[in-house]
Amino acid sequence: MVPSVRRSFTVKRHRTGCIASHTLSHSLAAPNTYGVYIIHLFVVLALQLLMLGVIAPALLKFALVTVAAVLASFALTAFLRQLPWVRAVV
Repeated sequence: MVPSVRRSFTVKRHRTGCIASHTLSHSLAAPNTYGVYIIHLFVVLALQLLMLGVIAPALLKFALVTVAAVLASFALTAFLRQLPWVRAVV
């Protein structure tokens, strides 16, 4: 089933063009995705450690860490890519 779903998605994508519109957020996010992939684990762990002392429902903590991790990972990657030696890697 997975190959057929993937095939139909690929066919639809090629038939309609690019699925995601080329917006400003898309053009800023695309170059940073590999860097986010590399550092997001450390960002998530740091945010979870910060949430240990917070008394709140687990679902609320999860939502806060998720949103904060996505934003912080992209911001940190964009900042780090300004450094020449990081840009060569990421």
